[in-house]
Amino acid sequence: IVESEWPLMVKLELRELQQRSSKLDQIWEKSASFRPVAPADQVLYQQALEASEEVYVARRMRLLDAENGLGYFMWAMIILGGITVIVPTLFLHVEHFGYLIVAKTCMVVLLMLTAYTIYDLERPFRGSWPVDPKPYLFIQERMERLMSEQGTLNSQ
Repeated sequence: IVESEWPLMVKLELRELQQRSSKLDQIWEKSASFRPVAPADQVLYQQALEASEEVYVARRMRLLDAENGLGYFMWAMIILGGITVIVPTLFLHVEHFGYLIVAKTCMVVLLMLTAYTIYDLERPFRGSWPVDPKPYLFIQERMERLMSEQGTLNSQ
């Protein structure tokens, strides 16, 4: 996931990512083609299918999160909302014009920062606050460690 899929999600090369056959597809195909014989194998088979389905759904959700953003309608609502907040202040009568300029400037800056934050968070795998692959790396390292420990136990 981290080595092959994550860079493509960061670059937003999602079509290539969706067209690729992932290792998860191979795991799913192998687990679906397995036919258990013993009743104990049936239980393990069912758990393996459920686990691989959960991983597959998580991958699909990750891909959807990478490609989906706010629609044009939502962006229009954000921009029009900002305009409707600022325009009525043009009709306020204030004795000191400097106070009005400072207040409007603060309001515009706040609205611009809010719009930028929404824009930046719209793509979770890039921008100022990207989703970090560290949890995946941690799980991968732990699984490799468990597999190596189990291999040493089986060889003894």
